[in-house]
Amino acid sequence: MIKWGPVPVYVHSASPSHFGVIYVHRALCQKFHLYAGGSVHLHFGGKTTKARVLYQTPNFHDMISLSSDIQKELGIPERIRIQMYTEEEGHIRFGPLVGILARVHVHEGKPYGMQVAVFERLLEAAEKERLFGFIFSPEQIHWEKGVVKGWFRRILGERKMWVQERLPLPDVIYDQIISRKYEKNPRVIENKTKLLRLYQTNYFNPGFFDKWQVHTWLNKDSRMRGYLPHTILLDSREKMIRFMQEHRLVYMKPIHGSLGLGIIKIMRLQDGRYSYQIKGKKGIAKEGIVTTPAQILSLTGTHKTGKKYVIQQGLNLLTFDNRPFDIRILMQKDQTGKWRRTKAFCRIAQRGDITSNLSTGGNALPVREVLRKICADKNELVRIQRKINHLSRMLPLVIEEQCGLSLGELGLDIGIDEDRYLWVIEVNAKPWKKPMTENGSQHLVVQSFRRPMLYAKYLSGFRS
Repeated sequence: MIKWGPVPVYVHSASPSHFGVIYVHRALCQKFHLYAGGSVHLHFGGKTTKARVLYQTPNFHDMISLSSDIQKELGIPERIRIQMYTEEEGHIRFGPLVGILARVHVHEGKPYGMQVAVFERLLEAAEKERLFGFIFSPEQIHWEKGVVKGWFRRILGERKMWVQERLPLPDVIYDQIISRKYEKNPRVIENKTKLLRLYQTNYFNPGFFDKWQVHTWLNKDSRMRGYLPHTILLDSREKMIRFMQEHRLVYMKPIHGSLGLGIIKIMRLQDGRYSYQIKGKKGIAKEGIVTTPAQILSLTGTHKTGKKYVIQQGLNLLTFDNRPFDIRILMQKDQTGKWRRTKAFCRIAQRGDITSNLSTGGNALPVREVLRKICADKNELVRIQRKINHLSRMLPLVIEEQCGLSLGELGLDIGIDEDRYLWVIEVNAKPWKKPMTENGSQHLVVQSFRRPMLYAKYLSGFRS
């Protein structure tokens, strides 16, 4: 818990006439119980050093000056505005530092790509919450020196620009690596393993879930079993044949898949044959009819690639405008460390598509708007909403308890069948957050980026 502060200060370099010195205004010295000629321990992220205190000569209450050796030792960038606070006498902290771990693509001296707008939103939210946020890649960690090459935003002239500097390891890490392929890179695996060992609960959302793993976790909890479609790990032809004898409609899903890609919808026809549809990047990539389930297995190439699938019973989901839909709920932790629902919307499948993913043409509509049109009356509407609220509150708690990881957000996909029964379709450990919205609430968009920073603040112990 913070004992004194926080106070926003500007950090500047002092003239090179002294070494091992921090210059502090008299008023700040009194506030933080510092004395001219005395010493203080300074902390910035993972860096710590000891400095001698001298009074700041210019009459700027909010300016701190550091001798060049101290500034270099701590890795504090020149001319930044940052919070100064303490948890115990004789120690001063600057920060807190929140590191956003990601694959940073660089072009013409600055980050670029689809995640840049997301990074900017997160850093804006960090700044508003009085945190110092930066982006860094796992390959940019220099373990021997305890520093990273991090990107942050600084005002240069009349606008904010990307700047890269050597920074200390942060106080908290928020994992925003969104590529499964990149995450499997040996160097990334090695550095992430070290980070997890070092940070433990101060590193949140450290990796992807696979579908079988999630099903196993939820199936262990008696409160969740009734919400799970019948699902098995597809590891033999015999299992698939038995499963398809039990269910006329099934879905095969890659356990490491995302965006609905590679999902196969299989329907047993009246004549005993099987129709199938395979989901591609732009919708249905391939479809046809085969005589045996084994032929569908050969289409996936599992015997060659070793790619693993689950097979899941098909659900007779409710439709909106004759198109099936599910409900995506973004659950996030806030500054109290408690789960909160940030936003929820219905994902309406494109006509003829087998999933409702927005990336392949699905539409997003407010949950209440959709439920009003499919519910018989207000009582049914209220009843379904209560069930959704109950399930969305329970799911994160069960997942967190079962997985043993530090989590700050989850994306939940919930389906409603024709009998108005709720089903857990998927739980996503890396929910994509759009930086802008055309039809929804911009306030909720801002909130979706703010809450991870609030949770980072909570983990850092920065309570103010």
